[in-house]
Amino acid sequence: MMAKLMGGRLIGIVLGGLMSLVIAGTVIAQTVFGIDVPIIGRLLGSRGSSGSGKSSFKRFGINGKKTNPDKVIAKLAKRARKWRRDAKLYSITILNMKTDGTCDFLKGGSIMTIEFFSPALVGSSSVTKRKKSIKKYLFNSVGFREEMWGVKKAYPNVPGTPIPKCSAKQIGKIMKSKGVTGTFQATLDPGFAFATKGLSYNVQTSKGKRVHVYLDIHNCAVLKEL
Repeated sequence: MMAKLMGGRLIGIVLGGLMSLVIAGTVIAQTVFGIDVPIIGRLLGSRGSSGSGKSSFKRFGINGKKTNPDKVIAKLAKRARKWRRDAKLYSITILNMKTDGTCDFLKGGSIMTIEFFSPALVGSSSVTKRKKSIKKYLFNSVGFREEMWGVKKAYPNVPGTPIPKCSAKQIGKIMKSKGVTGTFQATLDPGFAFATKGLSYNVQTSKGKRVHVYLDIHNCAVLKEL
């Protein structure tokens, strides 16, 4: 395997079962061990709007203190479809999630980034349309923020990432059963589907007891434990 990271995003990878290459951060629909997954990189910069702290959380419909990530993702899916009717989920990144499956954006240091994209726009021949093909939603202590990203080259028929059925509460319960008492991070990123030969939640602690598991996004089954 050979991979290269730029700005925290996968931009190039070569692997026996990974039958594609992400070139300079563009979008390619790849096949990982027979499973189609999307890869999205950002190239054209971002434009965003945000609110501050509790006020922006309130406008979004959460209190920011004890937030259920699954409810946020469900709300964002509806919000993304208002942006683009064909909007599909790409990735989920949650830092400092608690074992009760909640996030504290106000004092707990939780950070959540959810990305959606428009298959029609990333596949468009129009550079102008591709500049607005990716929607990124961020939650942290500053508040809630939306950003628009784009791609330089057109890549048609990019598949979306399924909305996980494995809930944050279930993930927290699994981590707690393994002795985790503090916070942990959970990531669903198609760029790393090779780890389990398909899409999975990559869940691990960053301090305290070391626990690192990959979970099935549909039923939370432990696919791999490191």
